[in-house]
Parts: sequence; C-alpha cells; structure tokens
Amino acid sequence: MQLIIRCLMIYIYLLFLGSIAIAQHFPDGLIAYTPHENCEHYCVNRILIIDPNTGETVEIESDGHHTIYSESLDWSAGQRYLLYWTNDFKANIADANTGETVGEIEFFQEIGRPIRQGVWYDWHPTQPLIAFIYISDFEPDQPFHSLHLFDVPTQQWIPLIDDLNIHPYLVQWSPDGQKILFRSGDVGTYPESDLYIYDMLTQNIVNLTDASNWYGHPDWSADSERITYVLDTDVLIHNIYTQEIESLYDFEDLHIGGSEWALDDTAILVWTHDTSNEDNDIEFYLIDLAEKSSDLILEVSSHFSGYDISPDGTAIVYLAGETNPKDVCILSLITQEEACLDGEKAYRVSYPAWGN
Repeated sequence: MQLIIRCLMIYIYLLFLGSIAIAQHFPDGLIAYTPHENCEHYCVNRILIIDPNTGETVEIESDGHHTIYSESLDWSAGQRYLLYWTNDFKANIADANTGETVGEIEFFQEIGRPIRQGVWYDWHPTQPLIAFIYISDFEPDQPFHSLHLFDVPTQQWIPLIDDLNIHPYLVQWSPDGQKILFRSGDVGTYPESDLYIYDMLTQNIVNLTDASNWYGHPDWSADSERITYVLDTDVLIHNIYTQEIESLYDFEDLHIGGSEWALDDTAILVWTHDTSNEDNDIEFYLIDLAEKSSDLILEVSSHFSGYDISPDGTAIVYLAGETNPKDVCILSLITQEEACLDGEKAYRVSYPAWGN
C-alpha cells in the first residue's frame, strides 16, 4: 500500500513539474499576426493577438473596406496598444485588450502633405508616444522629410524637425527614451546609407557613420550606449560615446537580412541567406560576444517572411512552412527547442510582432 501511495505521489509530482514546464515554456508577452484568409487575391482584414502560454486571443478587424499591411504591426510599451497600417495610408491604433480602435492617424490632414514614399515609426519604450519619420515626394522639386512625435492619449502632433535634408529609412528609440536612431540614403537604393542619432535633450543630430558604405539593420543595446549594425557582410558594435567600433563576425558570402541584441546583450541574433544558392534558405545565427563565435540555430524556407524577438530576448517567433497558410512557431534561443502555436495559421507574408 505504501508503495502504491509513493508511486502515486511521484506521478502527481511529475505532473506538477510538467505543468510548470508548460506554463514557463514561452516568454511573457502577446504575439500579434495576420491570420490566413480564404480568398483569391491579397486580402488581410484581421489581426489576431494571442497569449502563447494560455492560448487566449483577441481579434482586431479592419473596417471591411481597407486591407491591413501585415508587415506593419508594432506594439507599444506594456502591450496596451497595437499600431497597424491600412492601404488608405492610415495608421490605426487598437486597444490590445478589447481589439477596438482607439485612434487613427491621417497624415495628409495632420501634416498637410500626402504620402508618396512612406512612413517609418517606433513606439517610445515607456510612454504612449510614437516617433514618425515621414517622407513625401509628391512634389519632386520640393521633397518633404519630417520627424514628429504623436501623443496617443491626446492625439496631438509634436514636431521635432520639420525638414530633413536626408532620406530616412527607419526610426528607433533608444531603450532609455532619450535618443532616436535613424538611417539615411537614397530612397529605393542601397549604395550608401548613414546612421544618425537625434538627441531629445539637446535637439542635436549626430552623424555616426561616414556614408562610404551601406550601414544596415541597426539595433540599440539595452543600456542605450551601443548600436549593432551591419556593414556589407560584417556585424559591428558601435559605442556612441567612445566612438569605438568592434567587428564581431564576418559572414563573407552570405547576405545579412537582420541583426539585433539577444540574451541580455551577451549575443547578437542574425539572419542570413545565401543568394548564390538555388534554394536560398534562411539561416539564423547567434554570435557570442565573448567568444566572437557564430552558431547556426535555425534553418527555414526561402519563403520566410518575418520574425520578432521576445521582449526578454530569449526566443523568436516566426512563420514556418513553404506554402500558405503557415504555422506560427517559437524557437528558444537558450535551448534551441522549437514549438508551434495551436490555433489559426498565419497569412504567408505576415510579420509577427511580440509585445513587451
């Protein structure tokens, strides 16, 4: 009898451990993506927000007349809001808890110029503020470039720079919220591209690079002191205060599609693809900063669309499969274990977003 009780207790204990393992399998945070729709042409009318640990979902629907840009999803700090774009060139802000639209940004009405080339944006790390770099070449002789903030609660625009004599490609807040990083270069081309920092305190612009090459895929470190970026096939780290530049790893013949900090800033996550290879599969690598070594952690199909890193930098969410629809999967950067979420599959070009 004692043996039976002991075995039962061990069984219950193992179940308990298993439940803990399941509950802790994914990092905290909500994942947003555009689910697959059964239609003949490009149509994305919904966004699905899912908690990967509980499976609970919230759905955001467009107005039924406009298509959602599946690569435009961007979370605010604290996962309160989700920003997404529709094909009427409108930025929509949805409440992540209810799925209801709480704000709309129409650039023609607010800034006074129509969009022609595009808009780049990023949420402030702690406040409901969005930094926008807006480009309009509707009048070719008078191109218009501006850096604005948009305050979500008040729906007010805060101009920072009304006219930039550059073509910015992206905008990214520093984690301390004191600086805004952006990149410049000729729109639609890649021969030369500089990195700049706008200082919120001094209102000065600092040029980090020398325009001799294309500087791509920048990302801030958690301490807001270093930026990793790509120069050709080399992954670098640039200290913005000492101006020291460290070369981490050269991928030689591989084309680098993205790089960002991971694992408490002890590693850099990089994804590449070999353009000389017929399969052109995507490969993810982790660069160890201490060892300056690179480990292949994941290979996915060349039909790969996008991914996002978890808020704690320990996992990535991406789409798996060669055909539409695709599975939404998570890879641990610590154990390299992979698991796919239950529920609706994703549209083939959906770019998942993991909120912090």
